[in-house]
Amino acid sequence: MERSKNFMKKKITLIGALFFLVFLVLMGRLVYLMVFQSQYYSQKAEDIEERERDIKAARGRLIDANGKILATNETVCTVSVIHSQITDADAVTDMLVKELGLTEEEARKRVEKVSSIERVKTNVPKETGDAIRAYDLDGVKVDEDYRRYYPYDELASKVLGFTGGDNQGIVGLEVRYEEYLKGINGTILTLTKAEESGSDSGEEVETLWYVDGTAIPEGNSAFSSLFAQLSSLELESYWDYRGEADVLSACGLMEPVGVLCVKDGEEEVLTLTIGSLDGTGESYYVQRSGDPAVYLLPADSVTALVELTAEQLIEGEGESEAS
Repeated sequence: MERSKNFMKKKITLIGALFFLVFLVLMGRLVYLMVFQSQYYSQKAEDIEERERDIKAARGRLIDANGKILATNETVCTVSVIHSQITDADAVTDMLVKELGLTEEEARKRVEKVSSIERVKTNVPKETGDAIRAYDLDGVKVDEDYRRYYPYDELASKVLGFTGGDNQGIVGLEVRYEEYLKGINGTILTLTKAEESGSDSGEEVETLWYVDGTAIPEGNSAFSSLFAQLSSLELESYWDYRGEADVLSACGLMEPVGVLCVKDGEEEVLTLTIGSLDGTGESYYVQRSGDPAVYLLPADSVTALVELTAEQLIEGEGESEAS
């Protein structure tokens, strides 16, 4: 009898030890995930909740000594569909067939593909992009893009060079001055959250940009004007490539009329210092962060940047002046 009791006691102790060991393993795993892997899983959660659509910056123009434009940009569009947002698949399919010239089979394949975002076609003429926007169909996104355009066709093409499909310089001046021509790409950030009803289809909220903590309304033309200026920054030409103190003083950059600073979160992306008008009164002297050179920026661009107020961005007032 005593022997049986000892056996049961040992058995209970062993089972308790096993449970305690499993508990320690689970607690260790929990601590590992919550402490050492917290950043990894936080990023994974953000990736699930966010979608990004890139906005390609317009390249700077190439002009000759007489001010004639040798290389510039023409606006095109990129058409995409988001499966989770589509409410009328047949209407979207018919629109893609009619406007983009796709076969019905190809269009339906794009519409029914389950992905965060499906790019349907790039380099779509702006007129076609505007027509697609006019349908106002859920799940269809039309983002403006740029394609390089040479007004004189092949004239001096070996000197000017050309750009590739990603709008980056390949040869000639296009690649030689790539750093100054490429501009700053933007991003449209879309936050996705599940509806309170528990439906799998999420509610899409495009946060885009904020001013003083207030979201800028979608389609605000004042913001579109500002973003176009910041992304392309069509600097006409070098004025001085060294940027020495006497030159900066003469150009009004020691006492600037304005300083524009663009930030991505806490990281500074661009600082543009605006000096005085040049002798013609048609351009301002400007200097970019990280670049000692002094450039000329058209006066109307500077006016649009400096005079645009936070109220115009948030409320859309004065949009005609900013356009």
